[in-house]
Amino acid sequence: MAQFAVSFIFLSLTILEKASTGPEKDIVEFILADYGVTERPVKNKSDAVVVRVRLSLYQIMKLDIVEQSLTATYFHELNWVDEYLKWNPDDFEGVETVRVLKDQIWLPDINVLQRINWADVKSLEQALTNPIVEYNGRVTVQEPLYLVSGCSVNVKYFPVDSHVCQMNVGSYTYRPWEVDVAPAKYANGTSNFVTNMEWKLVNYTMHYREGVEPTGNFSEIVFRLRLTRRPWFMLLNTVMPTSFTGCLTVINFLMPCESGEKMGYGITLFLALCVNLLAISSMLPQTGEELPVIQKFLAVWIAMVAFSLFSTMLVLRIYHTEPSNKVPNLLRKLVRKPERFIKDGRNKKVSKNPNLLVLPGITCDTARNGDSTTDETGLNESLILLAKAIGQLGEPQRKTDWMRLAESVDKIMAISYVLIFAASFIYLTVVLSTREKITITFD
Repeated sequence: MAQFAVSFIFLSLTILEKASTGPEKDIVEFILADYGVTERPVKNKSDAVVVRVRLSLYQIMKLDIVEQSLTATYFHELNWVDEYLKWNPDDFEGVETVRVLKDQIWLPDINVLQRINWADVKSLEQALTNPIVEYNGRVTVQEPLYLVSGCSVNVKYFPVDSHVCQMNVGSYTYRPWEVDVAPAKYANGTSNFVTNMEWKLVNYTMHYREGVEPTGNFSEIVFRLRLTRRPWFMLLNTVMPTSFTGCLTVINFLMPCESGEKMGYGITLFLALCVNLLAISSMLPQTGEELPVIQKFLAVWIAMVAFSLFSTMLVLRIYHTEPSNKVPNLLRKLVRKPERFIKDGRNKKVSKNPNLLVLPGITCDTARNGDSTTDETGLNESLILLAKAIGQLGEPQRKTDWMRLAESVDKIMAISYVLIFAASFIYLTVVLSTREKITITFD
């Protein structure tokens, strides 16, 4: 009797234990019994394990032009058939799917070959999801993918540039006859894509590729994103300030030499352009293959401002040359002819004789050793000297030939600067508006 009671209690505990655990634990124990995690899950070792890959784009976080890397989030899915993970649902209360830990089953070493952020793999992805195993042996691994991948950029047409970032997904160690890859359904989906404010997604394509390299054959799926920059922010912060600074340089030629600010104004504009060039250079990768058009444009304008500084220095040097020095014969054609007559307040003409002073009612001839002739008799010498002084104060300062030469040189330099400025600006506009389009070719 006691033996029967012990048997009854043991049977009851076994039934209660099975009822509390459920069929999923039994399935896991059943399929993982004598399971080898390092063995490819095919019974015929000549067969390849076909892993289907899905990499749906969710959001573009950043395209770093300087570091040449793309940061984005994806929905990543891998699925394959494991011939050792099968069961009959009728034997386990009709349960068709179970979850297992990643370290309990065989997993393919499929990843993005251009990946940079390897330190984030374990902490961000592997702790979030577990593989789903179906009764027919199909294993599905789904996980969010925060990916920083290398991207070869072309900044020739910055800031209206377009880039193609490529991601190769394949196995690191297996050959195609061991583990092959294939695109899954919606492999390059963008239905849940979040719009980026800086970059516009033109297209997101994928294709299967096989090849041979020195280490052996390989197979992979190539995903490619084509991104185009939304240019208005960069245009307003790079091209427009530079253009305005270049236009302000024209004022340097219009400024009179007597102001004393021509050199200081030109140096200020030169430094402003140099700072702008440094700011744009910090946004671009340090490459010598092909300089961006905007950098060539800025370099030309800096040379033009330096040219304006040189011309200003030359003009000031000519302007302040002593009148006693004669203008060379080769430069005399640039000197404007002086006005023959100077009008006084009553629009009366001054005599061609520089020794005559004309005042209302008074005509003084200073070429006779201080003697003077007037139309009124009895005028003393002090009145004549006073009339001479008043006449000189009212007469505008006469320009020397050197001053007129400086004005002519300044005008020639200004016209040259405006022509070069307009040509460079038109060239930049045409090049950026007719930039060559990137065509995606599959190897």
